[in-house]
Amino acid sequence: MTHRRPNILFVQTDQQRGDWHGANPMVPVRTPSLDALRERGLLFTNAICPSPLCAPSRACLASGREYDRCGVPSNSVDWPSGTVNYHRLLRD
Repeated sequence: MTHRRPNILFVQTDQQRGDWHGANPMVPVRTPSLDALRERGLLFTNAICPSPLCAPSRACLASGREYDRCGVPSNSVDWPSGTVNYHRLLRD
């Protein structure tokens, strides 16, 4: 049996509230491209952010680690080399 690689598009925006998209009738925004993706995929409606800072929050998500163990305590710190993350796992 031949194993196909998964076809995954993970959209992670910056400076956007989670409820501000076209699928929410309570907000006055239009997001036709995001709406088209949502109709063919998944929309997470209940989520938390592990850090108020961008880089640590993204590092937590990519590594599966909590903020104090993700290796990126602020936006000015680079990702530690060799850190296992889902981006590399999906690529490989």
